[in-house]
Amino acid sequence: MLRARLSADIIVDPGAGPEVTENTEDGPRTVTSLQEALSLAEDGDKIFLEAGRYTRAEGWSVTSRVNISGAGAGQCVLVSAGSPTLQICAARPGEGVATPILIQRLQFLNNCDEQSNDNSEVTSSNAAHLYIISPDTVTVKECLFTGGERRSGGILIAEEAFYRSLLELEFENPELLSDSGSGMSDKCLRLFVDFCIFTECQRNCCLFSNNQATVIVSNTVMSGCGRLGVSAGEGSSVSLLNCHISDCSLSCVSADNVSTINILGSYLSESGGSRVLGKQFNSGIVVTEKSKATVSRSLLRSHRSAVSVDDADLVFEENCVMDCGTEDSVTEAGLELEQSAVYISRAGNVVVRANNFHNCN
Repeated sequence: MLRARLSADIIVDPGAGPEVTENTEDGPRTVTSLQEALSLAEDGDKIFLEAGRYTRAEGWSVTSRVNISGAGAGQCVLVSAGSPTLQICAARPGEGVATPILIQRLQFLNNCDEQSNDNSEVTSSNAAHLYIISPDTVTVKECLFTGGERRSGGILIAEEAFYRSLLELEFENPELLSDSGSGMSDKCLRLFVDFCIFTECQRNCCLFSNNQATVIVSNTVMSGCGRLGVSAGEGSSVSLLNCHISDCSLSCVSADNVSTINILGSYLSESGGSRVLGKQFNSGIVVTEKSKATVSRSLLRSHRSAVSVDDADLVFEENCVMDCGTEDSVTEAGLELEQSAVYISRAGNVVVRANNFHNCN
C-alpha cells in the first residue's frame, strides 16, 4: 500500500485542505474526489485512494487506462445507487500498445433499487459493480464485491456492438488476428480477477461474460450467487483456477453459445437449491449450445447434478463428486436422468475418467 501511495500520480484524499489540493508543483497531485481524479488522469497514470467511503449515485466512469489502488479493500468503499459502481469504457488507444487497466484493494457496493426476481434471466448493468464495455486488458486484484441489502452487483462484461462486429470478422478470417503471439486478438477484452471475494450478488451473476471476452479468475471466492455464479456466453472463454463458488439457486457455472469453460483445482458447492421454471438443468456445471468444458482436479459437492452437458463437449477427469442428487431425484418412474451425477444429452465429445463419485444417485 505504501508503495502504491508513493508511486501515485494522483492521490484522492477527501479530507485534504486547500493548501494541499492547490499545490500542483511538489509531488503527486492531490484532489478530494475520485471523479476529479478520473477527469484529470491520462493513460498510464496511477491513482491512489485514501481510506474512506466514496459515494456517487451515478457511479464513476473510467475513460482512460489507469491504475486505481485503494488503501485497503475493507477501508476504501465505492458506493453507487442504481448505476454501475465503476464503468470501464476507455477510448480506443492511439499508436502503440494500450496500457493495461488495474483495479486493486477496493470494495464495491451498488444500492440498486430495481425490483427483480433472483431467478430472472435479465442481467442489469444498473445493478453491476463493475461494467466493462471496451476491449481492454483489465486486472482486478484484492477487491470485495458485496451485494449489501440490495443483493446487487457483480462484474458484467458487454462490449460495444462496434467491437463485436470487428471480432466476428476476425474469427471468420484468422489471418486478421494480431500477430502479437499471445493467441488473443488485441480487440478482444481480457479480464484477470485474482484474490477477490464476491458475496450476495444475487441480481446478476458474480461474473457475466460475453462477446468473445477472455477471462481468467484465480484464488477467488463467490458465495450467495443467486441464479448463477459464473456465466460465459457468445464465444467467451473463462478459466477458473483455485476458486470456490457456492450457494447458487440454479448453477455454479454455465457455458452456452459456443463458449469455453476451464476449471482447475476449484470447489463448487450447493447449487440447484430451488427448481427454476422452464429450466431443464439444475447442476453444478451446465454446458450447452456447442460449448466446451474442461474440468479437472476439482471438488463438486451438494448439487442436484454435478455436470449437465447438452450438445456440447466435456473433458471431466480426476475430480471428486460428492452428495449429488436430492430426495426428489427418484420418482415412481425411476431416477430422473437430468439429476444424475453426470448427465449427457445429444451430440458432443465427452470424456469422463479417473473420477471419484461418493453418495450420488
